[in-house]
Amino acid sequence: MQWYYSKSGSQHGPIPMKVMVSKIQSGEIYQSDQVWREGMTDWLPVARVPELADVLRPASSVTPLVPVAGNFPQAAVIPASERIPNYLWQSIAVTMGCCCPFLGIPAIIYAAKVDGLSAKGDLEGAREASKKAKLWCYITVGAGFVILAIIAGMVALGNKWAATEFPAL
Repeated sequence: MQWYYSKSGSQHGPIPMKVMVSKIQSGEIYQSDQVWREGMTDWLPVARVPELADVLRPASSVTPLVPVAGNFPQAAVIPASERIPNYLWQSIAVTMGCCCPFLGIPAIIYAAKVDGLSAKGDLEGAREASKKAKLWCYITVGAGFVILAIIAGMVALGNKWAATEFPAL
């Protein structure tokens, strides 16, 4: 039986059941990641597929620290068309490229939260973090332009002053 899985908006597979189980047990595939195989009508979270949910159950009788299959909240299904942008590379670029990197730090922090919130199924939180990352990117770029305009003005005034004070140069 060949399986497909969706992670961070990308589809992977086909892979055999043994590899799928290994990826789930290693934590590479989360209980909220979507999976599909031939015979299924739709993509489902790992936790809702009986033959894969069994992999999530602990082998011992010790009470698990995380919920076992069947006790999770309904995992959110994220359509590929609704991938939430994280603005991470943009945040890093404006932080490194603008004249005020301290304003880019909030952009990086919010951008780093987006994918984790999406993976947990907190789509509203991921959207909010995405909006804030984008906003801080704009603020950083705007502040950079203001600082460059101030510097350009100071240079122009300095050149004008130098021309009046030292006309022979």
